Amino acid sequence: MKLQITIRFVAAVLLAVVVHSFLHRPVEIKHPPLILGHGGSGIRSAYHLNSLESIHRAFAYPIDGIELDVQITADTVLVAFHDPTLSTTTNCKGRISEMTLENLRACKQSTWFNETSISTVEEIIDSVDGNMIFSLDLKQTFVKPERLRRSYIKQLAFLIQTYPRHQFLFESPDIQILNEIRTESQSANLFLLTEDVDIAVETARSNGLTGLSVNLNAITLHDMEKIKNQNLQIMLWGTGSVLSNRDALNLEPDIIQTDDIESIMKLLKLN
Repeated sequence: MKLQITIRFVAAVLLAVVVHSFLHRPVEIKHPPLILGHGGSGIRSAYHLNSLESIHRAFAYPIDGIELDVQITADTVLVAFHDPTLSTTTNCKGRISEMTLENLRACKQSTWFNETSISTVEEIIDSVDGNMIFSLDLKQTFVKPERLRRSYIKQLAFLIQTYPRHQFLFESPDIQILNEIRTESQSANLFLLTEDVDIAVETARSNGLTGLSVNLNAITLHDMEKIKNQNLQIMLWGTGSVLSNRDALNLEPDIIQTDDIESIMKLLKLN
């Protein structure tokens, strides 16, 4: 009986090793994309999206940069936070735009074993060495006051001047916001965030945008060809496993935002 159990255990381990090796076999592509960690280390990280802890863990890998979700406080400070309201992930209530930075310092994001604070975009950038890419997902929505909207646009564009060694990409479904950023900085890299490729290609082309930011599940190989034929860049997101990372790589986009950095590094033979 013990011998049978041992044999079954060894067989199970060997099978697991074979399956793991097969799933992580390298992907051969001519032009590897830029790899960005989604919100730092991704949604499956032990640390909250956009937290300094998640971001520093992401940069332990040889990635090209990170994606951040950017909102603005009532006293016009850019901070990295994903959700529309604070109550979903913190001990505070309300919206980022209703809080001053001092108020936000008391808001904690907790998991079962750690607690993280909300960081300003400046704090995050200043904590990173080297020349990196920051793709800024513009989560802010505006009703009033208009003053806050103008500050948001100006400060986003000002990042390009303040940190010339880094590259900034701006993602938004709002074409008006993207065009307003370009008014402030002609060199801004602007990506239309969309799940309707047909309409978005024409919008991006007619507005002179850099490219499109699209969920992996909303795009086909035919869509990719259409986008590339218009000389637009394509940034894919929504990849959270070795299988979805492989699917994304096989489409050969320009940029991939991933929630599973470790597996995409293995697929690209970078780890």
